[in-house]
Amino acid sequence: MTQICQSHDAGHDLVCLLDAAAGIYGAPGDPTALAIEKGLRRARTLTGRTPGGPPAALKFLPQVLSALPPGPLAGPVRACAGSLPWADRSLAKSDGMAGSRAYVEIAGPDGVVLSDALRFGLYLQSPGHFYPSHNHEAAERYHTLSGTSEWQKDDAPFQVMAPGTTILHAPWQRHATKTGREALLSLWVWTGNLDFGTYRIYDSRP
Repeated sequence: MTQICQSHDAGHDLVCLLDAAAGIYGAPGDPTALAIEKGLRRARTLTGRTPGGPPAALKFLPQVLSALPPGPLAGPVRACAGSLPWADRSLAKSDGMAGSRAYVEIAGPDGVVLSDALRFGLYLQSPGHFYPSHNHEAAERYHTLSGTSEWQKDDAPFQVMAPGTTILHAPWQRHATKTGREALLSLWVWTGNLDFGTYRIYDSRP
């Protein structure tokens, strides 16, 4: 891994990000965590995707990148984030989130790097926005990178999550996210059923 990250071959920054994320996600040592780590370290085949028009929320990218705490992810995220094909994709037309978020699938069936074992990427949410309660069949693990935010599972109270927190969502578990004065930047991983068609959103407000 070290030799790859210290090289200057094309795509080495992306490889560094995948490897750094693999270390973070694999650290808990449970079977799912180790499977995520393995999937990220094996994802190396570039698909040739290029950036489209920048989503409106991407104006907060410099802010969240400058706020990244020191650690193994800070350098790779800063090196890659500006050149990734970010999108403002609403999986459900009624989610009311247009213009308030940006996401990119880095590794996965539709990623910059091909993987059929998982979907992995970055997620950015603008300050002062609410991502309504939603669920999907895939198990999901977020790892917050920058910005303090609030997260809810099912009907439980919202919990404040600081940068560096990993948040697990079981298959079909409803979850929601609120941002306050800070924009949120996080990693996300889907495992299990990777079909976006299982995504469902609920019209609830905090």
